[in-house]
Amino acid sequence: TIRGTIGLTVEDSFARMTGIDDAARLHDLRVEYKALCRPGMAAHTRLFPDAGRFLQAAARAGVALGVISTKETPTLRESLERCGVLGLFALVVGLDEVSAPKPSPEGILFALHRLNLAPADAVYFGDNPVDAQAAHAAGTPYVGVAKGVHDATVLAAYPHRAVVKSYDELITHP
Repeated sequence: TIRGTIGLTVEDSFARMTGIDDAARLHDLRVEYKALCRPGMAAHTRLFPDAGRFLQAAARAGVALGVISTKETPTLRESLERCGVLGLFALVVGLDEVSAPKPSPEGILFALHRLNLAPADAVYFGDNPVDAQAAHAAGTPYVGVAKGVHDATVLAAYPHRAVVKSYDELITHP
């Protein structure tokens, strides 16, 4: 159940896991969660080896990389730094920089604006249906990566350019 909430906001995750739907209570839980978990979050964040290889290959090819996450920017930046890939990203957009989380397209549109790109000139990668929904709403092609709890069948149910099981497939077959 917990793994299925990866990619969602803390409030949405807690709502899904507990059945609580009171916004004020979910906000309080977020505050408690942040106080308890944020200090160690970056230390426990891992990058899939194939994702690291893909990021390195894309950066070598001159691709402008951005990351859009439901994590807050400082935590996200710390996690990427700890994984040794922060310098590969042209921008990092956390939940604290937008007014609505994915599946809202706001984060993608914000990143595209900052990179001076049209939606059709970018590709959004993600492993969660909310990623596919956000990309579709932004008018950006989506590539699903079936690495997490959402398998290829789930991700392929949304508009997509491709669905792969590994980032290595993108290095060998762009």
